[in-house]
Amino acid sequence: MPYKTLANYEKEQVLFTEFMESGADRNILLFQGKNGSGSSQLVEHFVNLVRHKTTFYSLKLQSGGVPIHSLFTQMGKKCRWKNLPYFTRMVADKLGEPENAENPVWRGSIAKHLQKVCNHSNGTSLMDCYQDLADAWFADAESFQTPFLLVIDPYDYLLTETSLFDKWFREYFLEGVAACNGMRVVISGKEVPEPQGEWSISSSLHELKGIDKVQTWMVWANKEGYQIPSEEALSKVLRSAKGIYSDIVDLIEISFPKASDTSVSFKWTAQLKEAMMERFITKEVRELCFDMAIDPEEIPNRETISGFVQELIWYCQRRKRLEELFQKCREARPKYEWVVVY
Repeated sequence: MPYKTLANYEKEQVLFTEFMESGADRNILLFQGKNGSGSSQLVEHFVNLVRHKTTFYSLKLQSGGVPIHSLFTQMGKKCRWKNLPYFTRMVADKLGEPENAENPVWRGSIAKHLQKVCNHSNGTSLMDCYQDLADAWFADAESFQTPFLLVIDPYDYLLTETSLFDKWFREYFLEGVAACNGMRVVISGKEVPEPQGEWSISSSLHELKGIDKVQTWMVWANKEGYQIPSEEALSKVLRSAKGIYSDIVDLIEISFPKASDTSVSFKWTAQLKEAMMERFITKEVRELCFDMAIDPEEIPNRETISGFVQELIWYCQRRKRLEELFQKCREARPKYEWVVVY
């Protein structure tokens, strides 16, 4: 995924950099913001910053949470089981197979063993089991060379507040994170867990208001190289996107050319659209998609040839594939005179 700068939220970006440092005072970051505030883009930006510097796992927590053993399984795969001696021994002990803890073949199936441990527990014993596993996890995490980053976006609090996962996560897991220098947790959503108990001291909650100022977006667009003729033109984009961050970014990308992109202009894309509509039917546009390894189902507004072609052009423009689309059109209709790219 291409790296993108963010519009504003400079303070949060500095905060995250400090947050990831070993020995940071706070190791739980919470970002709360309504739809369109840009919280997901901010979290994606954070992940891109550390993608090659630390081990991380991103989790979407919706519709009542996830099985706790699944969370441990995914985090364990990221860290590699051989680096989790306390955790793997805990699983082996709970299965009554302590002699297998060091066996690499046995560890290779630990996801199955972990699920078996959790399925054989119930009620109070299940919560105790999860807490024991968490204790073992944090014991291993203290030896991590760089902090392990767990990212939860979105955290759908309204759906998870009554679930076993949420109770364990808020009342136990985050307390363990707070006491472990080898862990970092970022949580983002419309409603995030309210800091409580011991982990409230090690957490930092931030309200994201979104960015609807034309001047702020103009600065961002200039940094990215977009040629925007006026603030009025940009205001129309902001109104069309209704304040939704990701939609604003997408509309800027498809509405304004970049200074460095000589192959993309309003005139050229309009000519390409007109030519494609004249020379292809809907079925043939789908075939173009297949030739370019594009799933036609990813292209909206396929009901009309005009909508299909326009959306395909925008899709390719966002992914820097317009020239490829142009060449495919020429190959499919070589007898026609096509517009010139440069």
